[in-house]
Amino acid sequence: MRSAKELNSLIARDVLGHDVFAKGKRLFERTDRGERPLRQYDADLNDAWEVVERLNMTLIPIKDEGWFAFVGKNEGWASPAEFLQFLQSGEFVGCGAAVGKSPSKTICHAALNALERRQSEAQKANGHPMMPEPAPQQH
Repeated sequence: MRSAKELNSLIARDVLGHDVFAKGKRLFERTDRGERPLRQYDADLNDAWEVVERLNMTLIPIKDEGWFAFVGKNEGWASPAEFLQFLQSGEFVGCGAAVGKSPSKTICHAALNALERRQSEAQKANGHPMMPEPAPQQH
């Protein structure tokens, strides 16, 4: 499991495209608007909402479970019916999802899941598999 510092750094750098750097013992992020202390994306819903907006994420409350966060199409959904049709299609290449009690952490985990899947798919498409191919066996 990732620490909060690592999770927040990954979100800032890899999902939002911010530079993350240290000043003394504190982490900061450099955004289009300047420097700021590293946001607590995993703990503060206001901070996590920046991730939701960036990825056009779908967030649904789940009875007795907390939250379901889903990253699908980059441009978002034209309507709830389009979202349901997408789910029914079962074609989740490049998507990411998470379920959890905390909406902020669930948002972060879904974002990183989507990022990892997209990177994996890009590597496969470019002929760079995640795992090396086994060496051919000689008989």
